[in-house]
Amino acid sequence: MRFFLKKSPCPICGAKISLFLPTKIGGQYICDACVGKIDVQEELKHTFTIPALKEYMQFYKENQRLKDKFVISQKLDFGCFNAKIIFDFENHLFCMNKSPNKTIFEGLELKNFTIMEDSVLLFEGSKEGLVRYECVIPDRVYAFHLELYLEHPYWKKINCEIAIPDFSDDDPDADDYLSHYRDYIERVEQLARGLMEVAFPEIRE
Repeated sequence: MRFFLKKSPCPICGAKISLFLPTKIGGQYICDACVGKIDVQEELKHTFTIPALKEYMQFYKENQRLKDKFVISQKLDFGCFNAKIIFDFENHLFCMNKSPNKTIFEGLELKNFTIMEDSVLLFEGSKEGLVRYECVIPDRVYAFHLELYLEHPYWKKINCEIAIPDFSDDDPDADDYLSHYRDYIERVEQLARGLMEVAFPEIRE
């Protein structure tokens, strides 16, 4: 029995295909290096054909120019498995990671965004300005939710969650809860203002 069949080279770059669980896109195996470059909305990735993937790789090369000039002005990291974002205010760029090694977005590609506290709208930003809705300190918050709406060939919407530290039910401390809550509110507001700065710099409150 033949366990390993010789695979054709990567149709994108011509490199060898991994023998261990290679990725197949558009009916053909793709090398690990090319797969590692793909940063698109998940549902779009599953519809890629080889011509579409080649077109994406051209976009990737062009996007690399933005990475090369990216200068981090502000970094917000909400912890493991939570939202991470860096801003370049001078060039009006942002990246949904703690370093500019994923897709770099231009501010003009961001059309609007919302930040919710569980199911309650907290911030809403667009070319019309930044709106902060009245916030009443709740008994408990499980997470903040960020939604970005973009005009971009590979991203139409980005959803991120910002979970807050657990509040002990066994040994509750109201002061500790309020301290954590205010810290997160402050950082979430920094996030909202950072998005406004890169996307709508002409808007002044």
